[in-house]
Amino acid sequence: MEKRLSQQPVGSRIRISGHGNDRLLTRRLIGMGLRAGAAIMVLLHRPQGTVVMTSGARVALSNDIASQLQVEMAPAGEEE
Repeated sequence: MEKRLSQQPVGSRIRISGHGNDRLLTRRLIGMGLRAGAAIMVLLHRPQGTVVMTSGARVALSNDIASQLQVEMAPAGEEE
């Protein structure tokens, strides 16, 4: 079963496993440092979207984008 970023609880340390089939979205996410394999931490869920941290930077994503991002649990000790 695929896990989506929008379904992960605050504080989760996860890794991006895929962006789906939207090439434009994939390019935008890579530009924000959210490439496949990137470790991220869920900081906040709001009605408008989700805030994550990756490589020390906070990134706000709309609900639409957060629901498209496929994620998996990050190995213990892996930093975002």
